Amino acid sequence: MKIQKIFNFDMSYLIKGCTVGAIALVLFIVGYFVIYKLAMKGEKKIRPFRVVWLCIFLAMMYIIVGYNIKSTHTIPEKGGVVDFLYLYKLAWNSFNAEQWKHIIMNYVLFIPVGLWISLGLVRFRNFFYMVLSGLGLSICVQMLQLFSSRNVFELDDLLGNTVGTVIGYGLAAVLFHFYNMVRKKQKFDYTRVLLLQVPLVLTLSCWGMMMLFYNLQEKGNNPYEAVAPQDKNHFEVVISKTLSDEKSNLLTYEKKKYTAEEAEEFGKEIFKKLGAEIDEEKTVVTDNNITLYSKEGKQYSLAIDFDGGTYQFYDFEESIKDISVKKKKGADEETIREALKKYGVTVPEEAEFMELDDGHYQFKTDKIENEEGMLNGALICDYHGKGKFSSIHYSICNWKPYNDYPAKSEAEAFHEIEKGMFIYNGQEKDKLKIKVKNCSTTYILDTKGYYQPVYVFDCEINGKDDSLVIPAY
Repeated sequence: MKIQKIFNFDMSYLIKGCTVGAIALVLFIVGYFVIYKLAMKGEKKIRPFRVVWLCIFLAMMYIIVGYNIKSTHTIPEKGGVVDFLYLYKLAWNSFNAEQWKHIIMNYVLFIPVGLWISLGLVRFRNFFYMVLSGLGLSICVQMLQLFSSRNVFELDDLLGNTVGTVIGYGLAAVLFHFYNMVRKKQKFDYTRVLLLQVPLVLTLSCWGMMMLFYNLQEKGNNPYEAVAPQDKNHFEVVISKTLSDEKSNLLTYEKKKYTAEEAEEFGKEIFKKLGAEIDEEKTVVTDNNITLYSKEGKQYSLAIDFDGGTYQFYDFEESIKDISVKKKKGADEETIREALKKYGVTVPEEAEFMELDDGHYQFKTDKIENEEGMLNGALICDYHGKGKFSSIHYSICNWKPYNDYPAKSEAEAFHEIEKGMFIYNGQEKDKLKIKVKNCSTTYILDTKGYYQPVYVFDCEINGKDDSLVIPAY
């Protein structure tokens, strides 16, 4: 998860908000000076600061409402009131930047609100009033969201919005005290100012501890871990086979790591099979991969990733021929396998072969276990006939055993389904009638890039073939 994705705010909301504020200001000027002063001969004066304050406040609220309604984070299909801490659990399990972004922006967007209310409304410069202000505005936003196309009222947003408002009030207190100390020579009230920073300190501490805990835990989080149970009145489960209640340890896999020296040695072997040598002066080594080039006489390049051993091979001489020479179509699996062996590529026997389009071939592996661990991914190549390739993209990643951990039995995993602790993304509005037919074990990527075991229950849901995935740990 990249931090920059979390704070990648769509600036169009800011532009639209400023536009709304400007329109509000123009409407006031026309209404006050043209209609009230000239047409109605009104004499009541209005402070310009109040008008500007209100226009900017409207712009802020437009930005907040627009962001919430257009947010792309995951929400329950059924809509309605979302359980408290649901979004936090969902973000934790998936560790998805978009999920965390929505939660964090709930705090960040309301910090200016707390600052602005403190600046414009003197009677609200009170901790209790500020809490009520943040909570009240948040409820208004959620009500608009509930009756919009999103159809949700998120209790977690109330927490983030209220805390964000109070943090803004605390920051405003710092500015006010500095202003009074410099301009009015008043004594700085350190105790009050520091106490008002407690919400900020606690919020940052909680986030910091959560991230520290995540980084210290050995494995990543499983995105198939259910956040909340399904409504028991909305589903019924039956099973047509007996499941094992035997517990065992199951392996977790990690990508095999290669050093620059190992990758270079591997590249030399491939070039040697092709009758070429590496041009050491052109070799490029980065933190993630090494790129090798052949000496004059051949036009090869080979980029090898240290993480997993995947690589991309190019024959530039054959690539140039792509313009005038058609790729070889209709080649059979044995022909492609034998041609690849000349390039030092041995494809697992279990790999599934197919021609994607003319001269474009693929071998796909789906978590094939071998003596060294597991292979997963695909090889895609452009074949020109006579044993020649213009490119080979070897994305079959090598996974080695990392550690084994105590796992649930099949029966225990099925019990999770009976309790409603499963993820179902279907659009069914009727009661789910789940008939489990079979159970098998496979692997899915966790949030740290490890392959964790899961149980896959093949089933019929309302008469349609489907599957439910339950974490094995």
